[in-house]
Amino acid sequence: MCNKIAEVDENLFDSIENGMGKPDDWNEEEDGEYEVPEIYQYYIISQGGADYLKRVSKEIVLYSELLDCYVWGITHFGTSWDWVETEIKN
Repeated sequence: MCNKIAEVDENLFDSIENGMGKPDDWNEEEDGEYEVPEIYQYYIISQGGADYLKRVSKEIVLYSELLDCYVWGITHFGTSWDWVETEIKN
């Protein structure tokens, strides 16, 4: 877990514009930018994990150039992991 990463890397959300983890149901604003859902937790993940999430889900995956690492943005809060639904099949 790395919940302070957005404070450390102010450009963290720039990678969303490259199409990484941008779900179809995000609200596109008039200027072409997207309203990012609130992220409650950040986890550093491997490149393989990032590639997998981007390939099989609509999870938010970011890349920090400053820290040279991939980050998974979690948008649910207070929900037990066994109740969290994803598009990922077993």
